[in-house]
Parts: sequence; structure tokens; C-alpha cells
Amino acid sequence: MQIIIRTLILVAFLIFANLACKLATIPGIAETPPISATQQPGSFMTPGGQPAKALTSTIPPSLAPTSMQTLSHTSLPTITSTSHPTTVAARVRVEAINLRQGPGTLFPVLANVPKDEWVTVLGKARGDEWLLVESDQGQGWLATSFTDLFQNPLVISLPTIPFQRGITLQGQVKDTDGKPVAGVVFGVTQGNPPQQPRAEATSLPDGNFYVYLPLSTVGDWRISLVGVDCSSPVMDENCNYSGEFYPPWVDITIPHAALLLFTYTP
Repeated sequence: MQIIIRTLILVAFLIFANLACKLATIPGIAETPPISATQQPGSFMTPGGQPAKALTSTIPPSLAPTSMQTLSHTSLPTITSTSHPTTVAARVRVEAINLRQGPGTLFPVLANVPKDEWVTVLGKARGDEWLLVESDQGQGWLATSFTDLFQNPLVISLPTIPFQRGITLQGQVKDTDGKPVAGVVFGVTQGNPPQQPRAEATSLPDGNFYVYLPLSTVGDWRISLVGVDCSSPVMDENCNYSGEFYPPWVDITIPHAALLLFTYTP
């Protein structure tokens, strides 16, 4: 009888030990859920408070994702602002350009802006030949023709900055039919000698041109025709014109407010 009891106890002990071993390998709450290869591991914790290791994918092939959208710089939407004006930048395309106090070559030079330097364009003077810019050397006026905005249609859309710290002379060029003539270049000097420092201006498609002089300007000045651009409608394919401009020059005394009129006769 005692042998039978001992045998039953031994059998019961072996069954319990075997069951305990099987319980240790059954998945329970201590395991983290499997993470697929296309997901980022999360911050899973075991009941004991220790971080669980990320597991490799155990998802059957039939349940695994078949495609995944990849976002790139080209697939992201472009966001534009409509509440602020677009900033325009210009680059100097000559060895050095003078940053001036006003929109003309007779204004004092504030600094030199080196070639390839970028400046922020704040606006333009009437006539489109001078840009008000912000540069590393400060704020001032640059000649449009010395920047990469020269003959760029973007200049037309720039805001016009009224210039009130100087004298503005306005002229106009038309042909005998009353049509405006663009591309006519005028020089403005004090007196007749051609070697005198001069300001220049070129007529726009509407025939108007604008010359800017310092407020201290006084006395007698001459406005002379000094050239015609090859893009002017009066020029032929060889960059020549056969007509005449009248008058060839105009003498004025500053201050002067009247419109300066020039006529082209084919």
C-alpha cells in the first residue's frame, strides 16, 4: 500500500513539474506584440517595468502590407503665402557697382557692392533704371543695368518708390504720328562740355524718361540725345536709324518743372 501511495505521489510530482515547464513557454502578457518591418518600434514595456525588445515580423505573408507610400520632396505640396509680398533678389553682374544715395550717377556714392553679391530689391524709381536695394553695405540705389534684372520683365512688376529727396526731370519722345519712341538715351550735364559728369536716362515703351538730380542742383543744364538702343522701334536690323530727332538738345535752368518734349521724324 505504501508503495502505491509513493508511486502516485511521484507521478503527480512529475506531471506538475512538466506542466510548470510548459507554462514558462506559453506566450503571455509579458511578451510584446510583433512589429512589422514597415513600422517603427513603439515604446512597449513589460509588466516588470523593463523595456521590451523590438521583435522581427511574424506576420504571415498573406497579411503583410503589399505597398507603402513613400513621401519625397517632389510629392509634398508646395505652400505659398498670399499675405506677404514676394521678396525679389538681384545679383551684381559687374566687377563693382556703386551704391548711391539717390537714383542717378550724380548722387554721392555710399559704398561699393562687389560682383556676384546678392541684394534684396525693395523697389524701383520711375523709369525702371534704378533699384532701391538692401545690401551688406547698407541701403541705397543701384543701376538696374548692372544687375541680372536688366531687361528682365520682373522689373515692371516691382513697386515704384517715390523719390522726394532730389529733383526729377521728365521728358517724352514721340514720332510725328504721336507714337511713343522707346530706347532713346539722353545725357544731362551742367553746361556744354561733354567731359562734364552727367546723368543719363532712357525712354520707356510709353516714350517717357526720368532724370534724377540731387536737391542741391541749381543753374543751367543741358539735356542732349546721346544714343539710341538697338531695341528701339526706330532701329533697323543693322541697328541703324535714318530719321532725325528734334531738338537735338534742350537747355534749361533748374528748378524746372515743364515736360521736355522730343520728336522723331522718320
